[in-house]
Amino acid sequence: MGPDPEGLVSFMKQHKIVPSAWGPLGGTEKQLFSNSTFHEITQGEQTANFAKHSGHLPAQVAFKWLYQHGIHIVTASGSKPHLKQNLEALDGSWSLSTEEMRQLDEFKTSGSFSSQQISAC
Repeated sequence: MGPDPEGLVSFMKQHKIVPSAWGPLGGTEKQLFSNSTFHEITQGEQTANFAKHSGHLPAQVAFKWLYQHGIHIVTASGSKPHLKQNLEALDGSWSLSTEEMRQLDEFKTSGSFSSQQISAC
């Protein structure tokens, strides 16, 4: 996955463009069931271990990774519990360690994030 897919994030920051991740966990529920990248991020061993260590959910770890890289996150949910979990991912009471960030930066999925998933707002 990496913190700077195809150099897009650094290009955007260099040009004072705020990088944004729209629906970074994969989009609608219908899309999620066929999205192996979503499954690996939200249920994979690596994010699950970090989540267990921090007392948070794997999806919250994914949001925190984006947030700590300075990427604006736009989520959508029709579920009040999911909206609450999204907000809890971004509160200042916890953060990923430098080592956790490094390991997540090196994380590879069978699918991959691309510049299509990060856009300017």
